[in-house]
Amino acid sequence: LSQVRTAIAHGAPEPLRRLDAEFENAKAAWAASIADADADALAGSALTLLYYCDARGRFDEGLDLLGAALAAAPPGAPPHFAPLLAAALAHMAYRLDRYAEAIAEAGRALAASRSQRHHDTRLQALKVLGCAHLQLGHYEKAGRWLRRVLAQSPPEVDPHN
Repeated sequence: LSQVRTAIAHGAPEPLRRLDAEFENAKAAWAASIADADADALAGSALTLLYYCDARGRFDEGLDLLGAALAAAPPGAPPHFAPLLAAALAHMAYRLDRYAEAIAEAGRALAASRSQRHHDTRLQALKVLGCAHLQLGHYEKAGRWLRRVLAQSPPEVDPHN
């Protein structure tokens, strides 16, 4: 999964179609990585899984797969493992309109990522916090979180996306 992350993140049709065809194998590999306590494989593939499930509307599956990996976090996992998976899990909860759960999970991810400075984790958590608060009508909070997203995003990021 990690090999096609950028293409999947940008919605490239061909990699998405290939992953459509191979998704059962990808899920089996994900389960094997959990069983083998392969934290590097799980962390390396987590965002690809998030982007794919998001692009294809497979939010329940994404929530289940990411949740299983987070629940089985290997003892020797790198420090960014749990916050990264929590941020991805928060996004899936957000997409399922489970805003309180999304906010709680994103808050945990953000707090746990402070010492690691893991950019992808922080941005994902901040986006979920901003968007979930926006959906709940907490406009001031949403604005604060989303301004932090913009401040930490690379210059080439479209601020309207």
